[in-house]
Amino acid sequence: GAARIGIDNALAGTEAFHLLRRAGCERLAVVTSGTRTASLVERERAFTAAAHAAGAEASVTEVGPSSYAAGQDAARLVFGRSRTPDGVFCTTDLLALGFMDVARRDFGLRLPQDLCLIGFDNIDESGWDSYRLTTFAQPFAAITDAVMELLADPAAVPGARRLIEPQPVWRSTVRPGRA
Repeated sequence: GAARIGIDNALAGTEAFHLLRRAGCERLAVVTSGTRTASLVERERAFTAAAHAAGAEASVTEVGPSSYAAGQDAARLVFGRSRTPDGVFCTTDLLALGFMDVARRDFGLRLPQDLCLIGFDNIDESGWDSYRLTTFAQPFAAITDAVMELLADPAAVPGARRLIEPQPVWRSTVRPGRA
């Protein structure tokens, strides 16, 4: 019966699909963790559902933990296939950073010219000059405000769920697309 506040992970997955399509990406993929947490599953499912609704396909690669090394492993799997993506949504920034390093170093891909990449979390490293990862930020200030509103309102509906929109953070791993 407790009120819940969460991130709208489905919105992030859907938006990631549309951002990659707007950038001109046609061969899409999702890279996610084998930990299968609810938030990661929701991001993945929303991305693939948006692709399906648009008549597109999106492959899913699931790797070990949500880590830099797992992102590296995912890139080796994805780019070791005959059909490789030109747009990838990684369900966490750690996966995306490992994925990006292998894509650039081992497969010679340029971002965003050859590959567009989006992460999720907006960890500090995603803003480093060597990455400049386009990602979604968890809006901690909005989450804090929502918690304070619930605490201040004794009549808050028990069991209510409030979803906070993750904020896109534009950097340089997605090419500008048509409006």
